[in-house]
Amino acid sequence: MSKKIKLLIISSLVVICVVAIIVCADQLSGLWGKTANIISGNTNSGSFKYKITYLSKEEEKPVVGLLPKTLSLKYKDSCVVIDVEGYGRIFKSTFIKHSDNSTDMTLRILRDKHKLHTNPGEGFYGLTLPAETTLEIDETTDKILGFDCHHALLHTADSVFEIYYTKEISVGQIYENTVFDQLEGMPLKLYIEMAGIPMYLEAIEYNRIAVEDEAFVVPDDYEEISRERMDKYFSDLSK
Repeated sequence: MSKKIKLLIISSLVVICVVAIIVCADQLSGLWGKTANIISGNTNSGSFKYKITYLSKEEEKPVVGLLPKTLSLKYKDSCVVIDVEGYGRIFKSTFIKHSDNSTDMTLRILRDKHKLHTNPGEGFYGLTLPAETTLEIDETTDKILGFDCHHALLHTADSVFEIYYTKEISVGQIYENTVFDQLEGMPLKLYIEMAGIPMYLEAIEYNRIAVEDEAFVVPDDYEEISRERMDKYFSDLSK
């Protein structure tokens, strides 16, 4: 397998892990009242598209040049699914957050199909955030994609980033083990570091759609593996 394909495979994990901090919730319900009648029977259903800005230079992190520039997610009630596919459909990664807050991360490489399952409370695969970060919530507000958003400043060791989140989408506790657990709502602008790669996410599109239950089901032909095996798998690919 070529080094470029290996980097692309690793990049899919990075994107999936980033999304995990955004969407893994105990509850994803109570969608905003002003749109409650737009989708009959599916008010807790929709999709977001985020622009990704990578803050590492490509010469420092070659994988950055292969990473997707956007990511998308779909949700229905307390379930979330994120798909990342690339390099001529050679690989595909999917992250699924189930209603009980357990998760599945799948990875398909050509004909090889793997699945990593985590139980509620075990944490989300690959999630990192520098210990020295602090969050300062203030009174600033803004409109993003039609949502009323609140503002915070994330202070890292050497930078300050603007964070925007909306309380119009109730997402429960989705930031376990990070300073973001102070926020109440869905983040529409967010800074995070995954696999040592700092990045900034900005929501650029929202669609009210009906998401089918089948979107949150892992196909039967995926092999379930342990966290340790998945760790070794990606470690070997990155050599």
